[in-house]
Amino acid sequence: MMFWLKMALASAASRKWVLAISMLAIGVSSSVILSVAQIRTEVRDSFSSAITGVDLIVGSRDSPTELLMYTVFGLGQASRSMPFSAAEQITALPGVAWVVPLQLGDFYKDSPVIGTDARFFQHVQAANQALRFAQGQVFSQDTQVVVGHDVARKNGLQLGSPIVLSHGSNSPLAEKHSDSPFKVVGILAASGSPMDRKVIVSLAGFERMHSGWGLGISPKALPTPQKPLAADKAKPAEGAAAQTDEAPKPSRVTALLVGLNSASRVFGIGRTIERMDGASLMAIMPGVTLSKLWNTLAIGESALLFVGWLTAISAMLSAAATTLLSLQSRRRELAIWRSLGARPSALLSLVMAESMGVMLAGIVLGYGLLQLLIFWGSAILRTLTGVTLHHSLPSPDTWLMLLLLLAFAWLASLMPALQAYRWSLQDSLNPKTSG
Repeated sequence: MMFWLKMALASAASRKWVLAISMLAIGVSSSVILSVAQIRTEVRDSFSSAITGVDLIVGSRDSPTELLMYTVFGLGQASRSMPFSAAEQITALPGVAWVVPLQLGDFYKDSPVIGTDARFFQHVQAANQALRFAQGQVFSQDTQVVVGHDVARKNGLQLGSPIVLSHGSNSPLAEKHSDSPFKVVGILAASGSPMDRKVIVSLAGFERMHSGWGLGISPKALPTPQKPLAADKAKPAEGAAAQTDEAPKPSRVTALLVGLNSASRVFGIGRTIERMDGASLMAIMPGVTLSKLWNTLAIGESALLFVGWLTAISAMLSAAATTLLSLQSRRRELAIWRSLGARPSALLSLVMAESMGVMLAGIVLGYGLLQLLIFWGSAILRTLTGVTLHHSLPSPDTWLMLLLLLAFAWLASLMPALQAYRWSLQDSLNPKTSG
């Protein structure tokens, strides 16, 4: 047995470059399908845990998916807002534990801005854990801001860094709130969720920033009023309210995050909110809406997985075809082995072991390439999409894929092995048949 094994290794060594290229092709294709499976699992987990600890998200009646996308993922724009008084009415409902208002619409470069209050950090969770600070603390003044991990890393922000937000868009041409700068007082720890790409200010700071903006027009674009005479300065106009430095209270908000005392009452309270007088509201459950959203993406997920399988199978068939072509030049070699006493079944086993070994090495190489991809590309993927890839032992789905890849490798290896078996029965040392 050792003799034939040494012979097989020597034969493979004589064709090392061809076998190495075949192994590399199988490795790359295997890494593609394993990467698709890994990313699919991580994206699904990231979706399901994008926001936790919230029982209901309330917004103006619109598409549930759109409400979820712009409140949780910062994608899209809210078409309508709701009166701030709705938050007070919902807070007074029996069974409601807390209500956190959200103001949306502004950006810091390409990162969405959230206007909220300190309760946001107490109740909202990301990736099934409470929001944690890598540096600093929650804002306590209107001019302070908390930024996500990726925002700070991408823009080089540190505690005390000044930032200026853009009005209503992340376009380079968007109007800047240059007259209302903020100072970074907190940087959130990385969570692998959309919170890593958020900028959070207080509601009062959000309102102060937009004070004087009529119909979305900057006060700087409006005509400058004439300065009053000195006599008029000394005495305010009759009936006019004295000016203060206090930030105006919000009259409208974009959405509300609602927590309940008992999750079993979520349907009843949701219906009560949607039937409230004076406001056309919609209450969605984040988990249910996320599941529906994921189901709409299932077609694309299946298509990617299908392409990955086609790539892996085509690479294995190419390796089998290469082995079949090489058998023609090895026909005399096989005949010599046959004359030395090798049985046809032994030649079948040797050729199959050689082909299977190349494919198995390619699959192992593909798994190694996947781990390198996670090591080098995880941070980039998190910055672009908010999805974090993790190093971990193969999941049951991954093991199943590896077993299926091995099954396809065995079938592909069987073709050149059967050809070698057939020739070993027909050929001899006669050059007319074996050479």
